[in-house]
Amino acid sequence: MSLPVKLDLLRDGTTRYRVLWVDPLAVHVALIAVEGAIGWPTLRLLEHIEADLTAGTLTFEPFEAPLIPRAEHDIAELHRQRRDEAWAIIQPLVESEPDIYVKAKRCALIAPIIEAKIVSRPTLAGYLRRYWLRGMTKNALLPDFDRCGAPGQMREAR
Repeated sequence: MSLPVKLDLLRDGTTRYRVLWVDPLAVHVALIAVEGAIGWPTLRLLEHIEADLTAGTLTFEPFEAPLIPRAEHDIAELHRQRRDEAWAIIQPLVESEPDIYVKAKRCALIAPIIEAKIVSRPTLAGYLRRYWLRGMTKNALLPDFDRCGAPGQMREAR
């Protein structure tokens, strides 16, 4: 049995979780539910994860990159600009591991950004979720302009 590593998926029935962080002391694991538009990471004890994997109530899926890496010169300037703006906002937060995964500490980290009206709370939550769910890279923050437009009509991203 393999223990989870960063970005692996764990499934307990119908819910899939992405592994965001594994404590170097092997005590905690940070998980975030993959499905759904909202939801914050939670910390679980590694021993409980191991027990659930052994019992079969939790199954393991190795990480597969959700995004194809893109060369910087292939990214449109507007996309790079939006990505970089989002990254500037969340970089100090995502580098605050494991505090960003603990609700009380996360609230203290996020509060100054919200109070300064840099971005709204939903926008900040969206940036963080995209970062966490799409491979925890700066390019995970690239905009989804190719998904905009009328349903059923092909749109070309610019």
